[in-house]
Amino acid sequence: MRRAIDLTTTITQFQRLARCVEEAPRATYVDAKNLRTLIGDAFDAFNASLREAGLAVDNTDKAFELEAHMYEYVKRCNPEAYFLMTAEGFGHHIDGPARERILQNLRESRETVMRSRMVCAHPAGCAMPPAEGDVFCADCRSALNREPNEPSTAGES
Repeated sequence: MRRAIDLTTTITQFQRLARCVEEAPRATYVDAKNLRTLIGDAFDAFNASLREAGLAVDNTDKAFELEAHMYEYVKRCNPEAYFLMTAEGFGHHIDGPARERILQNLRESRETVMRSRMVCAHPAGCAMPPAEGDVFCADCRSALNREPNEPSTAGES
């Protein structure tokens, strides 16, 4: 059975997910970040297919609306995916007056959860044991602390 979609609500929810992905600290809201990437990649592949077929595409609001509809589709097919509602809540409140408190609580919660794990918390899936008193292994901690443009020292003695 088809249901009408409230476009304003759909766009607002997708915008909140996007704010979560932009603002959430590293190693938090990983499932939401992965879904946002998946939707973006699917949309890019769709546009590429249209171009290959000789059809025009653009980056207007209609393009964003299509991504929002894709998000709505995922939500309707996965009503038990509570991480999406949590991510939307984070995205909704992160720009408000409680921003710093929200971020601090999230960092503390992330550290507590990660300490309970027996493997490194690196989002890329490192399987090394964490260093003493840390949630990351020594190699991942070094990589995380390195400046974005700083070269890696892995493999150097």
